[in-house]
Amino acid sequence: MNTEPIIVSACVAAGHDGLAEVAVEVRYSNGATRALTLPYDAVADALDASSVTSLAELIGRPWTILVAPQTSHHSHRRFEGAS
Repeated sequence: MNTEPIIVSACVAAGHDGLAEVAVEVRYSNGATRALTLPYDAVADALDASSVTSLAELIGRPWTILVAPQTSHHSHRRFEGAS
């Protein structure tokens, strides 16, 4: 039995800073749900690695699909506001 939370909805949302976010709702095996809002930049690599081309493709998948796979090299991506 899979006990990992499953994505039941996903859409693009406007963040308070005007940048795109991904609003996701997950359902746990006990039926409880939780809403998550993640910066799009934080999940973009994971979506690309999973060949997800539409947020609708996330529905029914485990929430861990939103976590970028670990690689053997360090990312040098600079985030806005980073010094």
